[in-house]
Amino acid sequence: MKKKSMLLMAAAVVMSVAFSSCNKKLKDDIKDLDNQVADLKSQQATTNSNLSATNSTLDATNSTLKFYPFSMTVSTKNDNDSAMTISRTYKFNTGPDYSNITNNHDGTYSVYLYVTESAYWDNDAYMGFTYNPTTKVVTNGSFDLNYYDYQYNYKNVRLYQSDADATVTVTVNTFDTTTGAVDISVNGTTTTASSYNIYSGKAMTASFHYTGTLTVFQ
Repeated sequence: MKKKSMLLMAAAVVMSVAFSSCNKKLKDDIKDLDNQVADLKSQQATTNSNLSATNSTLDATNSTLKFYPFSMTVSTKNDNDSAMTISRTYKFNTGPDYSNITNNHDGTYSVYLYVTESAYWDNDAYMGFTYNPTTKVVTNGSFDLNYYDYQYNYKNVRLYQSDADATVTVTVNTFDTTTGAVDISVNGTTTTASSYNIYSGKAMTASFHYTGTLTVFQ
């Protein structure tokens, strides 16, 4: 009986030691996990700080280079006849070779604006028209935007003044041929018959806006 009691006590001691060892290992593992979480939070904070600094630098660069965002909003219906609204901002100006005001020396100016959503030129927007600052008349208006939808299908938003099935109004609020400062708004609607609708047979309403500075070629 005495021998059995001693065996039970020995077993209890072994179990206690084993439990203590496991408990210590568990605490060490938890401490390691806490340290890893702390490291990850620190890395995330550093990444967020670097991203903020990069965005600030980009904003400053865009301001210095006179790059301004071009915004657009389009409302239409998709192939399933469900209403949808698309809003996008194109931030990257492609430079004076593609975005400028050119004097035609007949009282009119050709206005071109070509911007993209990213430095990869994957989604882009184009605006082109002829403007007479004396009569305030806009002619030859062409407004073309490209993007990928949620299913990664390539889509086009097109408004042309020459389209008989579209009504396009271009408002030039600011047009300075010395500084290149412009403020341009475009509002357009199409009928179901327009061949330029995003979805065939689905009329659309679109609005574009750009306020910024373009290079002037006299």
